[in-house]
Amino acid sequence: MTESVLTALITGGLALLGAVYSAKKGQSRLMAEIERSSALNDARLEGRIALLSQRLDDLTREVRRHNGFAERIPALEERVKRACGRGGERSEELGVRS
Repeated sequence: MTESVLTALITGGLALLGAVYSAKKGQSRLMAEIERSSALNDARLEGRIALLSQRLDDLTREVRRHNGFAERIPALEERVKRACGRGGERSEELGVRS
């Protein structure tokens, strides 16, 4: 009886050691795969962030250029109105009808 109990304990202990070893090995493989995948995703994200940053810079440049036009157009319109007004006054002075 003691021989069968001892055999069962040894067999159970070895089975437990095998299960623990197998679980640890699987965990280490999984962690390595996760780290590899994470590094790949990080590289992809860095590339996308760089592209988005470049696009944002381009859009900022376009908006500033547009704002420059938006500031200059009213000033040009005012100058044209004044120039037309002066031209009308001079034509009246000369007696020319438009």
